[in-house]
Amino acid sequence: MKVLLRESVDKLGERGEIVDVANGYARNYLLPKQIAVRATEANFAELERERERIARLAEKELADRKAAIERLEQSSCTIVAAASPEGHLYGSVGPRQIAEALSEDGIEVSPADIDLDEPFDETGVYLVQVRLGPDEVASTRLWIVAE
Repeated sequence: MKVLLRESVDKLGERGEIVDVANGYARNYLLPKQIAVRATEANFAELERERERIARLAEKELADRKAAIERLEQSSCTIVAAASPEGHLYGSVGPRQIAEALSEDGIEVSPADIDLDEPFDETGVYLVQVRLGPDEVASTRLWIVAE
């Protein structure tokens, strides 16, 4: 059955593509969840309007990501943690704590977007990479200070 994808589906196709799928997959999954619609002339016309809307939305999202990258590059955040006199943390600071600290500064990111090789376990200043898109990465400074 030929269907028109309303959303991108891994290993199947991107939003707006016409793909040929098994009848059962279309009837039982794609159509009920409104991930796809049947490929008809009326849906093609709707697709064109949808593509224009998607293009405008993509431009807006790109502008928002660029603004977020700029804000991240110019900002820094501080995390206060319990530490020994030598500067060793009694716990560690990971992506979740960094995301919370950034959200307190008004920058919303998901912990999954923060690239860390391993959690930080000492006080100091670190450069943290935040992935905002497939090939868009911003760096921000993280200060970890003792209580």
